[in-house]
Amino acid sequence: MDTVYKRAFKLGSTKPEHYLFPFRVKRNQYDPTQAATRWFLRCSWNHLREISGFADLRPHDLRHHAITRMLENGVDGELVNAISGHVSQRMREFYSHQRTKVRYEAAKAIEPEYDIRKLTTDGRRRVKQERVKTNARPKQESMT
Repeated sequence: MDTVYKRAFKLGSTKPEHYLFPFRVKRNQYDPTQAATRWFLRCSWNHLREISGFADLRPHDLRHHAITRMLENGVDGELVNAISGHVSQRMREFYSHQRTKVRYEAAKAIEPEYDIRKLTTDGRRRVKQERVKTNARPKQESMT
């Protein structure tokens, strides 16, 4: 990310309100008060996908990942809202589903000797057995 900042500074983006990817006016001349064109961003994104090997990666995927990581690392929810542009708690919750590893680590912090994988395995077996029992029809006796 440091390279992006250096590039922006070199192209004239020196103030907080300047764009990180400034508009190209002509060869070697940029206007940091205007954003880069959609075409520049699209070509750059496609090039990045090509060299990274993630052909299906969308910009929205990075947004989702960034929001999730901020919340996992304890960043205040209101600050995440401000950064991401979300207005409601509901939208933040939609993006902030906690990863399984983080939930597992939280459970281990409460009870270090507890194996959550055993619980989920036993729970699935128990639910399946109950489902089999309820679906089984009682045998009807013949009246002969």
